[in-house]
Amino acid sequence: MLTRRKKHRPWLKGEAEALALLTHIVKKHEDHHESLEKSVQGLGALIGDYTHAEGYAVYRFNPSKKCFSLYTSYGHDEVFTLQAEFHEQDITDCTLQLEECATISNISERQDAGDALLLKACIEASVHSLAYVPIVVNGSLQTVLWFAGKQQHRNSEADRQFFTILTEHLRLCEEKALLAKQFEEDVSNKVSQLQESEERYRVLIENVNEIVFQADPKGTILFVNHRVQDILGYTPDEITGTNFFTRVIPTDLEEAKAAFRLTMRNERPLSGEFRVMHKNGRKLTISIYTRPIFEDGRRPVGMLAIVQDMTTPSEHRLPDRDGLHELIGRSRKMQEIYELITSVAKTDSTVLIHGESGTGKELIAQAVHASSPRHNKPFIVVNCAAYSEHLLESELFGHERGAFTGAHRRKLGRFELAKGGTIFLDEIGEIPPHSQVLLLRVLQNRTFERVGGEKTLETDVRIVAATNKNLEQEMKAGRFRGDLYYRLNVIPIEVPPLRERKEDIPHLVEHFRKKYSEATHKQVLNCSQGALEILMRYSWYGNVRELENTIERAVVMTSGSVIGPADLPLKLRQESDFELQESAICADEPPPTSLYEHEKALIKKTLQALKWNKYQAAKALGITRSTLYSKIRKYKLESGDVS
Repeated sequence: MLTRRKKHRPWLKGEAEALALLTHIVKKHEDHHESLEKSVQGLGALIGDYTHAEGYAVYRFNPSKKCFSLYTSYGHDEVFTLQAEFHEQDITDCTLQLEECATISNISERQDAGDALLLKACIEASVHSLAYVPIVVNGSLQTVLWFAGKQQHRNSEADRQFFTILTEHLRLCEEKALLAKQFEEDVSNKVSQLQESEERYRVLIENVNEIVFQADPKGTILFVNHRVQDILGYTPDEITGTNFFTRVIPTDLEEAKAAFRLTMRNERPLSGEFRVMHKNGRKLTISIYTRPIFEDGRRPVGMLAIVQDMTTPSEHRLPDRDGLHELIGRSRKMQEIYELITSVAKTDSTVLIHGESGTGKELIAQAVHASSPRHNKPFIVVNCAAYSEHLLESELFGHERGAFTGAHRRKLGRFELAKGGTIFLDEIGEIPPHSQVLLLRVLQNRTFERVGGEKTLETDVRIVAATNKNLEQEMKAGRFRGDLYYRLNVIPIEVPPLRERKEDIPHLVEHFRKKYSEATHKQVLNCSQGALEILMRYSWYGNVRELENTIERAVVMTSGSVIGPADLPLKLRQESDFELQESAICADEPPPTSLYEHEKALIKKTLQALKWNKYQAAKALGITRSTLYSKIRKYKLESGDVS
């Protein structure tokens, strides 16, 4: 009896179908920039349309299990369900080469079908043909595609070409995706490192004790840190864009220009010493270190300079108020503070400054630092009241990458940035309880850990703290740790409020008048006696800060060259008038009997005090000159009248 021979079909339905399927798989993989197993998801219908395979599956190498695990499958996948995992040995048991695509037909007729696990699973699932497509990436088998057929398939030349091309394309796509992923990770790491480095250098540059500036070959300043305000009196905005040589005194100008030329010509660092002018006209001796900046590593296009103030103490006192740590005042209480600062600065003892808001506690902290052996190291300021508990700990001690949500990179804390210098903890009375414990440890052991970190770091800083609270009362109320208070209060400095040192007000007024006259480019030459008397009578609840704001306002508001009573805020004049009335009532001399006599006496007294300078008298009285002339005629006042 003759039996009909079973027809052996090729895997592919035709060359056009092979090209279409290959295009779909590769394009989807390239477009998604994803792994192969994700790219072939959703292609099940296409495989059914273009091939005679009844199912396919993707296996991915699992490093933890050291085997290939089923990732996804489609169609009649009983064989893949039965064999969810397999090892490389299972592939070689099927007489397949690990890194070469191949097909297996007539599985049930093979003598080793019962020994190989994959072939045994195929027989149980009535699968007669398999196509094996290995994806080798960087010399390692990473992914395997299996095509399964329930009929016997012959391996045609078109099939061999298709599977060979598919294997190579998918290998290239996988390697491309892997390289892209590695590149993205490398770029992300480099960007993170660069950002961390930039942040570190930015903070360090802004906190070093020297001027750091960048200039072009002609000496035009392109960038300068805030230290320029402390040393030369100019803000960064005022000096950026100007020529550095305009600050050098004429006798040292050629020497300074020669140093810059040598730096550019020899293309190597140089150092020199010459004198420059402070904004207020004082001469300062500076040491300058210059280093060329190269374009593309070839030719110098500018220079980086570091400037240090070498002026001896006998040549100048502490930097001006513009420099953020000048203390102005000749009162006995201020002299005592000066002496205490001089003594304290020589040590590393912790200082606790107590005073009302606006008394200049930060200026005292800066003075302690500037007078200490640490003056060439950073002075770092932290306002403890400006941060929540979590943010304060991160600000003080830094954090590791991933320590909390938003911590995309490591951040150095202020204790690290202040290494070798001074850290000023303002508003220390506002520090939360848990942060008090951490700060106590720093004071006791000089060690700390970053937030989210395990490594214990050492710190070498001088701690100066300040508060406007009564910490002894806070301690008794349980809001401030006693052990922390005693650690901080080694050297206490009590700053008097301005109302307790009113003899310093004229000096402060003169200082602020000069400062804001220069800042506003106005010729305000003096403060009238009448205005000064009002300033002396006022209680100054906001202390020096309020006085400074008042003088700034007066300089801006005045239309002449003298600050008069009318240029001062109304509340100051009202308080002064009230005190005048009280003093007049209590005086032995009876007050004027009427408003008429009171006004006449005030105008007469003002004219006599100003030697009958009617312009200045009008300013002092807060009236116009025409009004003053009218009043003089009304009261029949004459320059010779002294009665």
